Amino acid sequence: MQVGWIKKSLCVLCLGLPGVLVAVALAQSQTPSILDRVQKVDDPQLAELVRVGMESRENLGQKERLEIIRKVTLSYVQIKLLDQQVAEVSRKIEAETGPAEMRYELLLAKTELESKLMTELANLREIMGIVPKHAFEEQPIETLNTWLNLNVIGERVYVLDALKPFKEYWAKRRWKSAGLLSERETLDYIRERLQSNSSLPLRIDIDHTPSNTAAAEDLHGKILSLARETNAQMETEVRTELMSTFAGSGESTFFLRQGQIRTCYPTAVQRPDGGPRPLVTGLVNPNELEQHILWRLTRAKNVPLTFRIEYDEASALTAKQVAETVKAVAKRLGIAELVEVVEALVEPVPEAAFLGRWQGVADTEIREIELQAGGQSRLTMRTGRTGQTTQPAPWTLTTNEIFIESAPLVTWRGYLNAEGNLVINRGQIYLQGSWSGGPPEMVFKKVEEGGATPEPGKTVHLGIAEEEKQSRQWLVTKEEAKDSGSVYAWSRIDRYIPPDFNGFFSDDPKVAHLLDELFSSLQDSNLPDNELLQIVRNGLRRTSQDRELVLRAIGNRYIWNKTPQNPAAIEIMYHAADPGNVYGTRHYAIYFGLSVIRPENPPNVLRTLVSIRMKVDDENDIGRVTWGCQNQLEGLRSYLAPYLDSPDDSIRQKAIQLDTRWKGKAS
Repeated sequence: MQVGWIKKSLCVLCLGLPGVLVAVALAQSQTPSILDRVQKVDDPQLAELVRVGMESRENLGQKERLEIIRKVTLSYVQIKLLDQQVAEVSRKIEAETGPAEMRYELLLAKTELESKLMTELANLREIMGIVPKHAFEEQPIETLNTWLNLNVIGERVYVLDALKPFKEYWAKRRWKSAGLLSERETLDYIRERLQSNSSLPLRIDIDHTPSNTAAAEDLHGKILSLARETNAQMETEVRTELMSTFAGSGESTFFLRQGQIRTCYPTAVQRPDGGPRPLVTGLVNPNELEQHILWRLTRAKNVPLTFRIEYDEASALTAKQVAETVKAVAKRLGIAELVEVVEALVEPVPEAAFLGRWQGVADTEIREIELQAGGQSRLTMRTGRTGQTTQPAPWTLTTNEIFIESAPLVTWRGYLNAEGNLVINRGQIYLQGSWSGGPPEMVFKKVEEGGATPEPGKTVHLGIAEEEKQSRQWLVTKEEAKDSGSVYAWSRIDRYIPPDFNGFFSDDPKVAHLLDELFSSLQDSNLPDNELLQIVRNGLRRTSQDRELVLRAIGNRYIWNKTPQNPAAIEIMYHAADPGNVYGTRHYAIYFGLSVIRPENPPNVLRTLVSIRMKVDDENDIGRVTWGCQNQLEGLRSYLAPYLDSPDDSIRQKAIQLDTRWKGKAS
């Protein structure tokens, strides 16, 4: 019986054997050869990992490339295995109905596997040179699809929505009002954006005054929770910031003379409608009045705001029209309760009373002012101990005062005192449109035509050669470099040389034209580095291209995340950061240059960054400096000492705020 069964089984086996052999042969014919499998990566995930790993490393030899491929492959296999093990243990945990001890053992095993998985992922990141994204990290402006500004005012929030294209420089940004909303309405507005893929990545800036700090922090926490709830935390950035005094005094002024309207700005700003002509200090076209009002009301941090309409008798009707326009715009934006209008009748000072040459009665920063009809002036400025230089500067007549713009964010206010002398103060126009400055005052006497020019102390007039030498005091010889430690002003160790835009950058129209032609290829030009940087240095002043974009290209090519960093490129950024230059290059020079010097900034750069902050109230600058120098905040604080001891209360208070901010970050 048993023998019969064995014979039958052998028969079945023999009959089935040809089929098995056919199946095996067929499977082998369908399997790629080992060589083919070595030469090709069929797994799309592994192929992508290898590709990214190769691209993240530059100038690799064949041996290094093969080593990366091997390590990436081994790590990938290990991660896939751990993923499967974690999934299997998780399935058993869900199905487990046995003793508690068994469930505990499974949970412990899962935790151990997840720990190994995270370690292997960290190893793979290191192999591939990848810095992973994390929740609520900084979102680069060029990647944003939404940018919101929330101004916390009591129990409500003034919501602004940025208009594309988004710009890093505040003067080029445009915003539209979403209205004055309750907290619930604000969160609903944000939720709608978080739930839309087309709105991500998203950045939210929360501004507040000291009295609204608690409400702002509470709103910040709720927005973070909302982002997690909508699973948008990886593409959301939320910032909270105490509003600085750079916004202004809370007042924005329109000056009306003989029916003409004038107003002031800290620098040229982008029109809200995106038009090509920027809004600037001076005469206001009545047809564009609404654009000026909109900019003030839709600029982040500007409201609540009081519009002061200062007018002479001849402009009474125009003043009423301006006031009504302000009210209508505020109502349309939904912020009427945050906007106040004040009309003030003022006795005007004739323009002729200001025109002419004015000589300083003391040897101060400005030695002579020549005010010309048509809004132009010439300022003779002191340079060094004995030198001087003359520069053009536009001036604007208000109802009874004048404003002279000698540089971006540097505006001199002038008025006539009881003796008929011209008195001016250094200050600046803040974002809201108000001027802020203070002592010391400089007094000037008018120089009568044909009369002798009084001398404010001893004035030495330099020859051209001597002026050239003094204006280029940053240059050092090779012999001097041995003692100074560097031929560059930014890295000298023997003495401090401040940024000097006018002294460093040449005024060469021919080279500027060459820079114009190279503009689109600055980051990948085949020119030798020293030749390209010389073209930038000699052509930046006269180029017709956007100087900020020139500096961005140089920073990206030679400085930011580059090893080694090009010291000549840093020298360009150092002098382009001169806060007194009239070409608007300061912020980009800091952003793409001075804030990303590695491994650390030398003393001259730290001192310069502090000096710029004390002269210019631009929160974009200080935020960038704080980020870029986060490991040198104590070094920055050391250069605040003279400002903390200043007899000027406004300077001292600014220094105290900055010191407190850096101290908190450093700790």
